[in-house]
Amino acid sequence: MEGRLTVSEALRDSIKYWSKFVSKCLTKRLDANTFEDYVRLVQSKHRLPPEIIADFFMRPLESRCFSPDPRIPPYVSVLTKLRYTDAVSILRALYRYSSLHALVPEEAQQNGNEANGEGASKQDANKVSSIRWKSSSWLEEVMFYHVIKLLVEGTAFRDSRTALELIHISSKWMALFTTASNSMTADMMSGGLQDPQVRHEMETAWGALVPLVLRLVDNAAFVKVVSQPSAKGTIRAWITPLFSRDVLTC
Repeated sequence: MEGRLTVSEALRDSIKYWSKFVSKCLTKRLDANTFEDYVRLVQSKHRLPPEIIADFFMRPLESRCFSPDPRIPPYVSVLTKLRYTDAVSILRALYRYSSLHALVPEEAQQNGNEANGEGASKQDANKVSSIRWKSSSWLEEVMFYHVIKLLVEGTAFRDSRTALELIHISSKWMALFTTASNSMTADMMSGGLQDPQVRHEMETAWGALVPLVLRLVDNAAFVKVVSQPSAKGTIRAWITPLFSRDVLTC
């Protein structure tokens, strides 16, 4: 019917509207309560899935890419309370733009993407890496604890599918820490200079990821999911980085 938007057009318009909305919220420094009032209206008229919404709030811009805005955590808390984002979408967006990627050699990153079935062209990879945060560990620490809170409340995953998705992204996070730690160790052994602040930030973020993983293991609903035969391969990939000697001592 003429005059009606197609699904793709509606999605494109919603993305544009949300992009402007997020920018204005950060510029005007809206408090959490005011943000909640506005975001309810925005989502009611321009509905988007959790993955896209989380990406908007975790994504750096060329003009703002050193460190995430301090307003992000309270906004994300509102979004998860309203169920506009969830644990998986938050962890995925965090991972996508983490400054830890800068510590990992490009070859290792490409191998990791291929192993996870997420291979991309070199041009795409360069595009993503060019907009990653320079320093994002503080946000990762806060968001890891936020996900722990969701686990405690029993809202981190709804079913076996989302539980397995949570395992998968947790596995990617642990592998990223392992590779980054190994890279720093190799660089130090070869006589390279290292910034102590970078290692401290990595230790801080890792210190929040470990209790997240332990909370997952201690979750009865999670244990039920991982006990299924179909989850064995995913669990094996998930557990391996946890027992890496290098990353545990990073």
